[in-house]
Amino acid sequence: MHQLRCTDCKKFPWNHGEDFYVLDSLWESTIPRYKRGDIICIDCFEKRLGRKLKRSDFKEWFKSNTWYGNRNILVNKTLSKTLCDRLNYTLTFSKNKI
Repeated sequence: MHQLRCTDCKKFPWNHGEDFYVLDSLWESTIPRYKRGDIICIDCFEKRLGRKLKRSDFKEWFKSNTWYGNRNILVNKTLSKTLCDRLNYTLTFSKNKI
């Protein structure tokens, strides 16, 4: 059974809006083969990678998905600020609670 916590820092990435999908080649060069079923948060992935992720590191379908692909994201805990930053999304805040 897969754990839902980040393998490195133990936080819950999905609870923090950090469900992300990078290119297979990047994932495979950063995560050891025997650990590929594990979960990792963006911060820990970037530490292993040795740099910040950039928009071109993410899978095309993830960037263009109708849920994630809108460049003007309404922040409601859907995506973390870190993930929005790496995808070059513009953060807009609603005055009304969702």
